[in-house]
Amino acid sequence: MRLAIVGASARAAAQSALAAGIDVVAADLFADRDLADRCDATRITDWPTEFESWLARQQVDAWCYTGGIENYPQLVTRMADLRPLFGCCADTLTSCRSPTKLHHLAEEHRFAYPTLRFEPPGVEGGWLLKPIA
Repeated sequence: MRLAIVGASARAAAQSALAAGIDVVAADLFADRDLADRCDATRITDWPTEFESWLARQQVDAWCYTGGIENYPQLVTRMADLRPLFGCCADTLTSCRSPTKLHHLAEEHRFAYPTLRFEPPGVEGGWLLKPIA
């Protein structure tokens, strides 16, 4: 089995796959020396669009992604059309990144979940404001 791993940093996932005996090729923003010493590692300079052409050139059985790529579901779809994806498809990514859907699932299964607001509460305090991507 030969696996391509892509992301902002493919290092940890690649090290785990290598430890499991999987042949790995990796592409990320760094191509760290310790990664390059263990597998074919490519530094991506045109983030994230270069991943697609890189994957098209690889002779692999499948691919997976690490941090950063989840922000580009359309890229995940295009890359999944090139090679089998080991991981969440774009529809699942989009669904699980919805704070409203996640909140409803947490309530439905009685998990503690922070209060969800789409507007500031109008009071001073230490509020965490996160963008929805």
